[in-house]
Amino acid sequence: MLISPAYLSITSYLNFILSASKWIDGFPWLNYLISLTFAPLAWILCIASTCICISLFGSSFLGPNYALTSEISIYSMDFVKWWALYKAQEISSKILAIHLRGTVLLNYWFEMLGARIGSSVLLDTVDITDPSMVSIGDEVVISEGVLVQSHEVKNGILSFHPIRIGKCSSIGPYAVIQKGSVIGEGVEVQALRKVGQDQHVFKPAKLNNDNKKCYVQNAELLITSKTQYDIIYHFMGIYLVGFLSSLAAVIAYFLYIWFSKQPPSPQHFTFVCICGAFHWIPFTIFTYATMFSEVSSNPIIFAISFTSAYLLHGFILIILTTAFTRLLKTCQKKTQFKTQLQCQMITSCHLRCAKLLSGTEAFCIYLRLLGAKIGKHCSIRAINRVSNPELMSIGDGVHLGDFSCVITGFHSSSGYVSGKVEVQDNSVIGSQSLILPGSLVQKNVILGALSVAPMNSTLQEGGVYIGSQSQVVIRNSVKNAYDEGIEEMDMVSKKRVGNLAAALHKNDSQKVTLTRTWYQTFSALFTQPLLQTVLPHMVLGLAVFAPLNCVFYLKSAKNLPIYWLLPLFWIHSGALAALACVIAKWILAGKKKAGEAVPIWSQRITLDNTWQAIRTLVGDYFMDMTSGSFWFVLWMKLMGAKVDMEHAVYVDSMGALLNPEMVKIERGGCVGREALLFGHVYEGEGGMVKFGEIKIGEYGFAGSRAVAMPGVQIESEGNLSALSLAMKEEIIRSR
Repeated sequence: MLISPAYLSITSYLNFILSASKWIDGFPWLNYLISLTFAPLAWILCIASTCICISLFGSSFLGPNYALTSEISIYSMDFVKWWALYKAQEISSKILAIHLRGTVLLNYWFEMLGARIGSSVLLDTVDITDPSMVSIGDEVVISEGVLVQSHEVKNGILSFHPIRIGKCSSIGPYAVIQKGSVIGEGVEVQALRKVGQDQHVFKPAKLNNDNKKCYVQNAELLITSKTQYDIIYHFMGIYLVGFLSSLAAVIAYFLYIWFSKQPPSPQHFTFVCICGAFHWIPFTIFTYATMFSEVSSNPIIFAISFTSAYLLHGFILIILTTAFTRLLKTCQKKTQFKTQLQCQMITSCHLRCAKLLSGTEAFCIYLRLLGAKIGKHCSIRAINRVSNPELMSIGDGVHLGDFSCVITGFHSSSGYVSGKVEVQDNSVIGSQSLILPGSLVQKNVILGALSVAPMNSTLQEGGVYIGSQSQVVIRNSVKNAYDEGIEEMDMVSKKRVGNLAAALHKNDSQKVTLTRTWYQTFSALFTQPLLQTVLPHMVLGLAVFAPLNCVFYLKSAKNLPIYWLLPLFWIHSGALAALACVIAKWILAGKKKAGEAVPIWSQRITLDNTWQAIRTLVGDYFMDMTSGSFWFVLWMKLMGAKVDMEHAVYVDSMGALLNPEMVKIERGGCVGREALLFGHVYEGEGGMVKFGEIKIGEYGFAGSRAVAMPGVQIESEGNLSALSLAMKEEIIRSR
């Protein structure tokens, strides 16, 4: 369902270029121009044909009868069929549909997959699982990062329940809508909130005074009106994103032939154009296997060439994206099309190259090039794609934790809302936290994991803030009731939180700092970015080499059709890449011990970040498709996780592999989609990273996008619900 549409698009593009070259014989420059111009159209054809293929074949043959079946055992063949369809939809959405965000074309995508979507609906998320069980009314707005999940795997059972979202409703950024939810007309679900299982929400939630003030004073409101030309503008935006990536590849190719003093080749130029448009490594290699019949005999040379091509393309794409986004900003009149195009360009650049720079000074430079103000000695981890970087201001010594989100603009029921976000010196933003437009985080503030800085809010200097619904302010003690997003604590856990706050603020003159020495700065600027980009691509290039040679042998010697060989190649190379990732884990990162503390700028953390980059690239290439299966659990175990392999364990999140040796899952344990099991935590004083074990007992459950910090224990049949936070050393008991 992924390979066939890609192969169809590639061969259609190649046949068209071959025919066009006969028409324009005698004008070779026109052949190059046509190749560049039509490459993005081949990419768009791949998006459309993938959607059609999954809709016609996947949903028809693999999808369960939801009307008759509400529960399925994970040991059954029906589960395997559902899982295959679920993964095809998930991967295609993350790779292809993500470029349709905010456009009417994304509505068509999910309608083809079975969702019932009303008129004038704006979707800015691709995280909609089981689309055929989702019904969305007219004029609904679903913002960035929202997860709409109609299923849950728990205690060995896969269960379904439809979701209905009433007309004129609005779902804020990174909210979670669980199975069985019914959202009434006009309801506004705030950012990072959860609508629980089978929960019915009918009473419209009103904006508080702070939010209203943000809409009027601190944020700019762009009204998103609907016109008959919307689909044309949206198509143009997607085409320009593909064209920009192809143009970056063409520039890289001409630089190569200039330095190597080789004549240009129409075949190579065509290959470069389509690879730039598609970019995703599996599709790039499929193109190579389709167009050529041999590969370098030396695996090292092949890996170096593979790595050099991708890194040079990424570097040029960053430059072009920066230039075009700055050009859009110079235009005096701000329109919906320009705003959307800027977001699409930044999303494409982030996904295709910039995300591997996470945690390095090079990533800070990348954000500065896009217009953000970033101070010295910052640690910016795997944050989201910031849609309006020019509105982001980060002070000196700031730490933005893994998967934290800086939202400078998002779609709402009132239009596109944007506003400045400022985080001042020495502040710490916890993992998976959210900073909304118009918010100000003053100096030495700690915003806890899975917490929100609301629109137009000011987090006071020196404060510790926790929560996403009714925010808790901690200084030296727990002053208020805890947010519903934090699991109920016993008195020992509450005392532990209070002691943590007291330790962080025991001396006002002692500042949390991430100051680096000159050689640490040099490492963060040059050594670490090179390791996090070169080494992952080298590892993947070496893993791909032997299976690709095998494909060429079978293609030429045995005359086997290439489209039959590509699936076997992908599985074979993916397995080798996963094994290489395991070896890299033990060589680079080694085994951490519970209670161990390591300086954040140390060599050990640098090497661990390098392995994380390898894991990310291998996940993008193949292993993301295996999450929720036996093979993913086996991969976890090979990297040090203590997992009961004799009984069914379900893990549907790459976030369980942040520190695999710190994770223990007993029989029947389940980890939901995008749940984060942090075996490490950043503790500001001295810039230390501390490690701790996370245990999930028998039939324990960590829901989708839940966050478990070091030392957390989920007891047998304990339940850490979706979008909930288990704080450091907290115990989640069965109920």
